[in-house]
Amino acid sequence: MNRICVSALALAALAGAANAQVEFRFVERTGQTVASSADSLLEIAVQARVTGGSNLGGFNFNISTTDSESAGTLQLARTMNGYVFGVGNAYYAGTPWTAGSIVGIHGLAGQYSYLAGINGYFNGLVNQSQGTFTNNPALNEIGLIAGAATGNALLQTPGMDSDGNSVPDTAPSNGSGISANNEVAPLDPSL
Repeated sequence: MNRICVSALALAALAGAANAQVEFRFVERTGQTVASSADSLLEIAVQARVTGGSNLGGFNFNISTTDSESAGTLQLARTMNGYVFGVGNAYYAGTPWTAGSIVGIHGLAGQYSYLAGINGYFNGLVNQSQGTFTNNPALNEIGLIAGAATGNALLQTPGMDSDGNSVPDTAPSNGSGISANNEVAPLDPSL
């Protein structure tokens, strides 16, 4: 039976702008381009990026496969090493990814887990119903994946605030420790 690990990495979606375009892609982490019945594990990362609009905010999405729940085990993969004071978040680079459900470590990337920190269900419900999400037993599903790319959660994006002074590295006031009201900090394209 196949085991499918799914993670949500570097996900930021637009809130409140009518012209928002969000591009999603599924990346097989171990570099496989074809899945076969001989595979015992598929590690798929779901990634998204905003290509239109200007305001980063909250986001949510669900993942489902065409396989039934009996075709394999869908699990949340480890995405982060966890938050270390003074260092911030770091993406988990270990192989293989381990499965789990700790908010900020598994599933939704730690820097986008603000809503998941309020309620762990927002980290993703694997094949179960809760709140507004109703699981379809005919499909393998992760539902209610939600987060916020705002405030401290956004600043914890690796490379956003490397000196940990709560001011984005690209902000004109960086170094002073005091952010000006309505200051614009252009994002580094690599983020």
